[in-house]
Amino acid sequence: MSDEYKTMPANKTAEQAVIGGLLIDGKKLPEVLENITSADFYFIENRLIFEQIESMADNATDINVISIADKLPEQYAYIAGLARDTYSSSSVVSYSIVIMNKSKERQLISAAYDINQLAYDNEKTTEEKIMQSQAALLGMESNSGEESAQANAAIRQVIENIDERFQNKGKPIGLTVGLKAIDNKVGGFRDGNLIILAARPAMGKTTLAMNFAENAIMQGDAVQVFSAEMTRDELMERMVASTGGIYADRVRRGTLEEDDWPKLSAAVARLKDKPLFIDDRGGITINQITASARKMHKKHNLKLIIVDYLQLVTANANSREQEISKISRALKALAKELNLPVIALSQLNRKCDDRPNKRPNLSDLRDSGAIEQDADIVAFIYRDEVYNENTEQKGVAEINFAKARSFPTGTVYLASRLDINKFDNLEREPNISVGKGSTGGFDYP
Repeated sequence: MSDEYKTMPANKTAEQAVIGGLLIDGKKLPEVLENITSADFYFIENRLIFEQIESMADNATDINVISIADKLPEQYAYIAGLARDTYSSSSVVSYSIVIMNKSKERQLISAAYDINQLAYDNEKTTEEKIMQSQAALLGMESNSGEESAQANAAIRQVIENIDERFQNKGKPIGLTVGLKAIDNKVGGFRDGNLIILAARPAMGKTTLAMNFAENAIMQGDAVQVFSAEMTRDELMERMVASTGGIYADRVRRGTLEEDDWPKLSAAVARLKDKPLFIDDRGGITINQITASARKMHKKHNLKLIIVDYLQLVTANANSREQEISKISRALKALAKELNLPVIALSQLNRKCDDRPNKRPNLSDLRDSGAIEQDADIVAFIYRDEVYNENTEQKGVAEINFAKARSFPTGTVYLASRLDINKFDNLEREPNISVGKGSTGGFDYP
């Protein structure tokens, strides 16, 4: 094999030019992050330096030789040399595109190698090989804010909004989620809002969020999901079960029964070509989320972003509390910048498990009070059957809107069908005294 096939595509000059340009003008970092992250750098010394630059995205004006070399003292001479040898920052975005393309070429080589190995795997069927090969290639696919509005323009927009609500006779004006109790309570999730959906484990946070995503894409709205915990395949299995009304355990184990196959075909047909984009990178940083969302929004005009979940996202900070504060603040800023709702799932601390009444409240938000402060809406999921085997509320989920800036707080009720990864509407408000069977005596529409 000749040397040209042994050398991975990379452009050291472009990498050095981007770093040197940012050391001259750190304000260009947001534009650069729309194209690349530190993972796209091939040369390790450049990747380490860019990681430090990337961590300063919230205050790009502080990017200089001293601030970066302070984090990497052993590379001071190299960093200073990059700044000295770079004469302008004008081409920094163009060079970032060069880096992006080289990174994609390396990903293509890696995918081609995996596909080659897969072709010789005698334990897989041809169809499985083709599907996994397509998945490997598809896996490679992974707005700036407006100027301040003048008073007259802002007033005009308010009048238009009020008129639209009047014409709609009280119908939801934001992004609806297909669950009457929530849509009637919230009036639709508004553009620019950060919604925190929080619960203890096993309450159904991911299921409810993916139900929101499913409803949105069925209306043709583009949705991006950042899943730091579950893989893309796991999420899609859940959505197939929900869309088809198939027991999730059968989908997971591959033990479908005869009447499940038509449901599976119908679910696949409904989900095919829908604008759902899942980023399942583990240990994803808030800067990577922001950069990816901006890029995806430009291409697909996103209507909803979901982050699952907040505590698994990372950011550069001196303490865990500061890290979570930085993440929640960045997600709120992203919602405003892209003018769409961002739903971030959040874990709760264990304090509520120690109380007689285990329903969560705002003080149970884990790691930082900044989550409550930054959020426009905070909703808690509570299912009594998780704690009380003999509860009269089996099959019922309480969604407590504990904080809301644009509507009254309070609790609504849903039917929990986690056996098919779905929350559904109840025909009537729950009556605690009625509790029979697996659905707790409540009717499904």
